[in-house]
Amino acid sequence: AQGFGVMNLERGGEVTERTLFHMASVTKPFVATAIMQLVEQKKLSLDDRIVDHLP
Repeated sequence: AQGFGVMNLERGGEVTERTLFHMASVTKPFVATAIMQLVEQKKLSLDDRIVDHLP
């Protein structure tokens, strides 16, 4: 593996295969895509109540 770029534009530092990045909330797009796929498959409606699907 190899990193490209700089870690910080102000302080510099090369990106390596061990450089850590803050990812924030990246699961929301995946969950939204999965929900929309279920809607397309008629297994879920956007008007459904959450309690009808989750305990």
